[in-house]
Amino acid sequence: MNLFSQLPHLHTINRMVAIIEPTQRFIDWVQSLPNPPQPPMTVEGMRSHSLIALIPQNDDPDEARDTLIATQGPSIMAQAFAGWWQNDEDWPDPQTTWKNFLGWFSVRIRDSVMDCGGPFQREEDITKRWAGR
Repeated sequence: MNLFSQLPHLHTINRMVAIIEPTQRFIDWVQSLPNPPQPPMTVEGMRSHSLIALIPQNDDPDEARDTLIATQGPSIMAQAFAGWWQNDEDWPDPQTTWKNFLGWFSVRIRDSVMDCGGPFQREEDITKRWAGR
């Protein structure tokens, strides 16, 4: 019996991963707000604030990225801006185009996802559990 046959099986899921990270432009905007974080943020330091999104499988990573930006770009941008500043009147131009989005965020696509956790719970399942308390 080899070592691999004794290890638990990790399941891959039929999704890709998009890693969405703020660019220097986003960091400059955050630092321009009243009472900015101190010490000033850096691109490297902001990696812990990346958004990881599961997206549908696609044979073309560039097409997967473009589809994500076209369908979810405004929501992603709004969530990111609101995470640092609630008054949306002070947010940068909300018109989201491919170039505009990629000016604020970098997007890396990865084609393999492994589920290393226990049973999957949908958000509504979690909500029902908490509502029953």
